[in-house]
Amino acid sequence: LICLPPLESHPDCLFVEDTMVAIQDTVVLTRMGHESRRGEVDDSIKSVLCEQLGLKNVYDMNDDSIEGCCDGGDVLYTGRHLFVGITDRTNQVGFQYLRNVFAHHHDMMDAADVVPIPMMSLQGADSVGGVLHLKSAVTHIDGE
Repeated sequence: LICLPPLESHPDCLFVEDTMVAIQDTVVLTRMGHESRRGEVDDSIKSVLCEQLGLKNVYDMNDDSIEGCCDGGDVLYTGRHLFVGITDRTNQVGFQYLRNVFAHHHDMMDAADVVPIPMMSLQGADSVGGVLHLKSAVTHIDGE
């Protein structure tokens, strides 16, 4: 267990799942969809992943000059498929970023295994049924 100090200026930082998507030895540090949360992902997280945990495949959406956003709460990995909710917090560019990274690094996963799940209402103003994230509406139950 590795504990990082709290970020007093980011009261939502306790929702640590939103800061990254990790599958095996590959991690994507997310650029969160709400502006107020973007300072939560900083070099201390990258340092822990690379130096303390020895991960080699660490990608940071914040380092790349893209308009992609992704909250980890919109991502559900089943062991084979990676479902990504397209919500107010995760956009199509963020989805494509995840697809590119994880399809590239996993022999058992190709681009077709990274699946977008549209969660936006027809008006585009709110997520379906007032759901903030994909995993607020669904979960994975193992078949065994």
